[in-house]
Amino acid sequence: MLDTDINTWLLPIEPLEGESLSHFLGRVRRRNYLSASALGELAGIGGAITRWEKFRHYPFPSDEELTALGNLLGLELFQLKAMLPSEPMKLEPIRLCGACYGEIPSSSY
Repeated sequence: MLDTDINTWLLPIEPLEGESLSHFLGRVRRRNYLSASALGELAGIGGAITRWEKFRHYPFPSDEELTALGNLLGLELFQLKAMLPSEPMKLEPIRLCGACYGEIPSSSY
């Protein structure tokens, strides 16, 4: 019998050390060929994924939203919270060093 439970169809992605939530969500979506809205819909949190990927944490992600995402991705709340910036977040341009990104392919911003 075909298993139609979406959780069994998602390819697992482990967070990298120091990785930001924005970068992690992008890797999850690319690996699973999902749009931001599709991932948010699967997690039951609507358009939050799109905001988070663009570093728009207003309102800041709630424990309920992060728990719903964690349930879908097989992660604990503390793992997702560790990827968030401290409150309040300063909106500044992100500067990435090409050489540094080659060594550690993730963004901590």
